[in-house]
Amino acid sequence: MSTHVSRGWRWASLLGSALLVGLSQHAWGLADQYTVTDLGTAQATTLATEGGLVAGTVQDAQGQPIAHELWPQLIPAGTLPNGLFSFALGAHDSRIVGFSGTGAFSLHSHAYVWDQASGIQDLGTEELFSAATTLNIDDIAGYADSADQTHTVPVVWLDGEDIVALPTLGSTNGQITAMNEAGELTGFSTTASGETHCTFWPAAGGVVDCHAPNGGATSLGLDLNSTAQIVGSAEPPEGTRGFVRLPWGMILLPPLTDGTRSAAYGINDYGEIVGESWTPGACGNCPRPGQAAVVWSNGTPLKLQDRLVNAPGWGLTRALAIDNDGQILVVGTLNGQDHSALLTPVDSPVTAWYKWQARIQRHYQAQFDHWRKQIVWYYRPEFARAQGR
Repeated sequence: MSTHVSRGWRWASLLGSALLVGLSQHAWGLADQYTVTDLGTAQATTLATEGGLVAGTVQDAQGQPIAHELWPQLIPAGTLPNGLFSFALGAHDSRIVGFSGTGAFSLHSHAYVWDQASGIQDLGTEELFSAATTLNIDDIAGYADSADQTHTVPVVWLDGEDIVALPTLGSTNGQITAMNEAGELTGFSTTASGETHCTFWPAAGGVVDCHAPNGGATSLGLDLNSTAQIVGSAEPPEGTRGFVRLPWGMILLPPLTDGTRSAAYGINDYGEIVGESWTPGACGNCPRPGQAAVVWSNGTPLKLQDRLVNAPGWGLTRALAIDNDGQILVVGTLNGQDHSALLTPVDSPVTAWYKWQARIQRHYQAQFDHWRKQIVWYYRPEFARAQGR
């Protein structure tokens, strides 16, 4: 019996390794051209890794921000009971998470999960503040007030229900910003010396400081992919830099030649990274000189503006996310007015065929990651206690 289980696990591990090797490469490379889908003046915030769902906020008639699915349909998520506002922070397939005001005069803010079929559901706990920032097929993660409401702790809602606080890097505060199907998480937390560092929570438990010696005093993990490559921003002596954390360490990402700062906000399963490049302005509220949305290809920043097809009037300032089909969520201006947009690669028939094949491969990879996460998380003591096991 034990031999059978061992062999089964070995074959599953080999399958997972083979899939991961496949996901580390792709046949089509970075797109040379993109078409632009205008998402209007809504504040887009997140793009699902698969399926193309875009979420963000739209101001209602009273000027209050309300979470919406922005693409492929424009659908309001609404608010929790008595809520005056809601924000969208994360998306997965057809679901959106974030936080909403609730209670009398919206004095409390609670995490929520929304989909079109079930509507908005409260994840909060009594009077504590909470916000959901990311999710996978089963679980939701984010941050919440500590029991004494003196600091913010990173949390996971197991199966969208049982809430569990995760450890930080030695102090009290922390937030989760991204989670993959394997149950690995990233974000940031405070060290014992009071610095804020990029933080990685492995699926098997524990906490890892993903800061680097060349990252200065501060770094934030903002996204990760299925192979646990993490991107974010750090504050080395020369100024803000985007970074990617690989198994052998952190690499700082350069800005464009006309910029002095960079920040990375999103990464897909093929290691394509998006963010922005800029130079600090003369005043705090001035537009950033040379600000541009960029994608890094093999560590080299490329200006997305130069790859737009038939998009007069657009000025792209920041790329927020990239999905596994290469679609990129951006913000910028259209004829001088703030707009959000979805960039879609212009693919040849050959590239479209390769991408179709890759979607099938990613489907099975996600199933393997989900299965692996269920096994590993089931035996984690803190998760077992939360579910009464």
